[in-house]
Amino acid sequence: MDLEPIRQWMPQFQCKDFDLFDTITRLVWEVTEDSLGETQHILTLTMTSPRSYQIQLEFLGVTSFRFDGSESISGFYIRDMAPLGYESCVRYEVGDSDYEEDVLQFYCRDVRILGMERLFL
Repeated sequence: MDLEPIRQWMPQFQCKDFDLFDTITRLVWEVTEDSLGETQHILTLTMTSPRSYQIQLEFLGVTSFRFDGSESISGFYIRDMAPLGYESCVRYEVGDSDYEEDVLQFYCRDVRILGMERLFL
């Protein structure tokens, strides 16, 4: 995952800092076929933070998707599972940090940061 699109706004941004984003403003689920005819699931999320940032993320190869329909989440995270020996098809675990609520939870093959901007209210 390339964090450079975020670092132009927040130079010290690390994966643990995704918990800044606590409101889902747009969720798009897309089912496509790859060149081999295999079904691919793609999720695009747009989220905002209390510090008036908006980010758009694309998750490729989504599996085990769960979303309860709530726009507010507590502590969004993206965890790289490769160091734990997970296969590349489930490289990232994504979800909210409130394990009691489980508003959002899934695994994916890759994460792309499509954009980030500062919202001026």
